[in-house]
Amino acid sequence: MRGYILITKDKTTRLCTGLAGSFPPQCGAPALVVQGLAAELIPHRESAEGIVWGGEITLQGTLVGEVLSVT
Repeated sequence: MRGYILITKDKTTRLCTGLAGSFPPQCGAPALVVQGLAAELIPHRESAEGIVWGGEITLQGTLVGEVLSVT
């Protein structure tokens, strides 16, 4: 699956179809919750106000409902 990673203030990691142009950005829908992705693997990682986001990334894993477990 391909998209943009955003980690919220409550530490929820999401794979987003796009990022809103706000600052800090918000996750565009639809989106999946991601489990098992280390923040240091996010390309072009930035952060502000407790939110972390990065450039486009391709992830592989197991999808159950709306949760992607990265392998």
